[in-house]
Amino acid sequence: MREAGGLVSQAHGLIGRMIEPGVTTGQIDEAVERLFDEHGATPLFKGVPGKVPFPSVCCISINEQVVHVFQGRAALRRETS
Repeated sequence: MREAGGLVSQAHGLIGRMIEPGVTTGQIDEAVERLFDEHGATPLFKGVPGKVPFPSVCCISINEQVVHVFQGRAALRRETS
């Protein structure tokens, strides 16, 4: 549990460093997948059965999106309010 938690903490740090306008959720997902591969870790979400097997390592929701959104081309942007 401690080892898995440490790896998840590393993934959160990686994601935090990547968050900036123009970065896509797909790019973040790919980076986390590489990190997990480097450590021989098995991602929890990827391949979960369903009508379409879940294709992503991460589960990233932007603002009002519902959880468990497939990652891809959605680019992060600076909020304008």
